[in-house]
Amino acid sequence: MSGKPTANRRSYSRATIQALTALSEGHCYFPGCLVPVLVFVRGVPRMNLEIAHIVAIEDNGPRADPQMPLAERNAFENLMLMCRPHHTTIDQDQETYDSEVLWYWKYEREGSGMEVLDGLSGLTERRLEGMIGEALQQRETHLDQALERLERIDASAARWLTDLRTEVEALRQRPLVDTETVLALERAAYGLRRLDKGTVEALDSAVHGLRNLSSMTEALAAAVAEAKRPPRWMQ
Repeated sequence: MSGKPTANRRSYSRATIQALTALSEGHCYFPGCLVPVLVFVRGVPRMNLEIAHIVAIEDNGPRADPQMPLAERNAFENLMLMCRPHHTTIDQDQETYDSEVLWYWKYEREGSGMEVLDGLSGLTERRLEGMIGEALQQRETHLDQALERLERIDASAARWLTDLRTEVEALRQRPLVDTETVLALERAAYGLRRLDKGTVEALDSAVHGLRNLSSMTEALAAAVAEAKRPPRWMQ
């Protein structure tokens, strides 16, 4: 007997799948489960987890809500990534794993990532500069407060740290390497790239020899001093 084919009720946009993968922290949403989202099979990445519904896709399924529109059941907010054993577990024990529990898991897993995305929405260069400035100002405020507390305990240590902070700030205001030095290093690096293997080995041997230069110099100085010393019969 033939009839109309049943339409596939599961329909997820590519963006939804990408969001789940990006915000999953790389593994199954079941707390403590480290089964990875992706595995490589012969060098090809394959999806390793199943898309699980918090509110069932079917009206009579786990945690079902017949009043929820189908589009909302397939929406990002109602989905998690689960390994097969844990997907089966949550669907077979709906009393323990009700909708509230699963939504809490989803919030816990995705919350920090969503906050980052919210902070980046509408981000402009000016806003980014402002965010960096605010972060630096907060750091300076915290550092000042820490120095004040330290000064009450150990004034000399607080002064030493304050002086060190001033020196570091001064160093940050000037380039560590000037342009001429950078160009010279670039030319030297380019020249070294063209050295043959024998020359490189000779340089390496010379470097190892120079490591003992200090002791060799001391031995030579001792020999010179000994040579300058008059014979015993003249002493």
